[in-house]
Amino acid sequence: KLSEMIDRAEKCVYAITRDFSYSHRLRDAIRGCVKRNVKLFVMGLEINETNYYKAKWYDANGIPVRIFETKIHPRIAVVDGKEVSIRLDSDPLKKKFSFQSIWSEDPSLVAVFDSYIKNLWKNSKPVDFRKFHAPRIGIEDLK
Repeated sequence: KLSEMIDRAEKCVYAITRDFSYSHRLRDAIRGCVKRNVKLFVMGLEINETNYYKAKWYDANGIPVRIFETKIHPRIAVVDGKEVSIRLDSDPLKKKFSFQSIWSEDPSLVAVFDSYIKNLWKNSKPVDFRKFHAPRIGIEDLK
């Protein structure tokens, strides 16, 4: 659903993620936005050895990355102030967990989350990848 939303983006996409997870379909949708000059704004909760390269991918593709430091937070994406996706994890600190997602085009709900995520962006910290040292990974980490 998120890839479909991003495919429809015309102006901007704001998103907050826990671990910069991705799929080939999501990457294609994001690359399509970059080609269409859609502005993307991506926030994570932290950058660590597990998600460094995934976060760096956004930066390498000209997408600003920021950090909103908190332990837990729902994953939210707002596209053009017209639609919102909210992912609620049952226990987000575990590696494997179940989750519920909510998607809506309801103008009042979208307006609330559009305002909220833009405020998060203003209060998040820009990431300077030049200050990070790339983690060393072994072949077992690539499996």
